[in-house]
Amino acid sequence: MSVGEDGIYDIDASNIHSTVKMDKTATAKARSSRIIRISANPDIVVFLGRERDHVLIDSHYCSCTAFTISTGSGELKGCSHIGALEVAVREGLILDISSSISKGEMERIIWEVLTGEFTMTLRRILHKKHTTG
Repeated sequence: MSVGEDGIYDIDASNIHSTVKMDKTATAKARSSRIIRISANPDIVVFLGRERDHVLIDSHYCSCTAFTISTGSGELKGCSHIGALEVAVREGLILDISSSISKGEMERIIWEVLTGEFTMTLRRILHKKHTTG
């Protein structure tokens, strides 16, 4: 990890991937059907948590506290959500709704996750999709 001219950390993503443990927690989270792709390019997924939701971007960023602490301290351990995403990608377990939502809906989902605990917009979309087929 290095600090760029703008004072922002440049993180070597390969380092994060190699340090994230593929433990039982990450595998269980991957298999929980709670990882939803809301954008394909860039790859943005939402992990629907029990206590709060998290936004993950290109497997390099997670909005959870554990990720912030590990990257801020220079440890680059990542978090279980990135580990879960890696497992979910490998096993084809991501629900991809990116082509069926608008840019406005995607932006609202991200805003809700980053400013609150849960995204009700995504939950409504998923409920409607489930009940209408």
